[in-house]
Amino acid sequence: MNTALTLASLLTLIAAGAAPAQETPSAPPATPEAIPQATPPQAAPLGEAELRERMAGGNGSLAIRAIQGTPYGNEVGIAPVEIILVHRGQVVHNEKTQLDEHGVVVVEGLPVAMEVTPIVQVNYSGVFYQETGPNLTPQANQASIEITVYDTTDQRPDWSIAMRHVMIEKSDKGLLVSETVVTSNEATQTWLGQPVDSSPDAKRTTAEFQLPAGAQDVQLVGGFHGWCCTTLSDSGLLGVQMPMMPGRAQYRFSYLVPVKGTEASLALSAPVRTDHVIAFMADDGTQVTTTGMTDAGAEAMGDSRVRLFQAEALAANQIAGLSFAGLAPAGSLEAVSSANSRIKLFAAVGAGVLLLAGIVVVLMKAPRPAAAAG
Repeated sequence: MNTALTLASLLTLIAAGAAPAQETPSAPPATPEAIPQATPPQAAPLGEAELRERMAGGNGSLAIRAIQGTPYGNEVGIAPVEIILVHRGQVVHNEKTQLDEHGVVVVEGLPVAMEVTPIVQVNYSGVFYQETGPNLTPQANQASIEITVYDTTDQRPDWSIAMRHVMIEKSDKGLLVSETVVTSNEATQTWLGQPVDSSPDAKRTTAEFQLPAGAQDVQLVGGFHGWCCTTLSDSGLLGVQMPMMPGRAQYRFSYLVPVKGTEASLALSAPVRTDHVIAFMADDGTQVTTTGMTDAGAEAMGDSRVRLFQAEALAANQIAGLSFAGLAPAGSLEAVSSANSRIKLFAAVGAGVLLLAGIVVVLMKAPRPAAAAG
């Protein structure tokens, strides 16, 4: 454990200085809620009128080029493009244009009176690909950005889960579980998904994650496009209804596992192979029995101790589970507040080490898309 945590800390420091290679996002057009902040807010957001007034002027330009990532794929050619400029989390400008027959366009006259982050979306073969370009400023008002796009396919790829990271926290309502799942698609085409029925415009499902039986209050945190493009079956199968692009994608979600008497169980699985599962919780003496997982013991972190469980190389539908006994009955705040304070401290201080380090390792191992044949 000491070696693992030391390595995790080092990887976190490395990640702070060098982000992992960019991957193609697997999301439809960004909404204002999904657009990242250009810089941390230094002051209260400007009013709409004042913001528009300040943005007036400036003459920035952005050269955009779409690159075919599928070997021997079709020429990109003409395709719709949308440019969104973001200043401190606020969308200050957007416009639409299109790539020319060579998959290139230069957009001029962009307002860059203040520093802005350009977000570019290309609609290629009905799938949206998005990249964030370098910041534009009045002093550096020209930039270029390349976006990798892929041909589409109806054939299901041999996708897998590279990592499933699970944080468990006690509450008076049950066990609060937060998951981060990293999927891997080593194919070189974007999979449109499996149609849910035979209708011509049927929705299509790609990634799926099995939640524990009885999971309640499921919340989509990141990587999804809301419940409009996500399903949850009666059996607890969480399905993503967005195209699956080559490379790695990250999904974050949370849910509540109710306590029955003083017991609760957490059984995780997926319809595809899973390389790594890591679960952790405060080491507060809770009785835990494992199924298909290894109890890796506890480790001191600050004033807290964290208990870690792990599993590797799980086959499709194989269960990695934890059973808990001696829990406080549902509705009782007593005996959980202390554990909550410890796990929340760990979440704020330590989770960044384990989670970020794990994701850095997974993303660094992500296969690079094959270059398109020239």
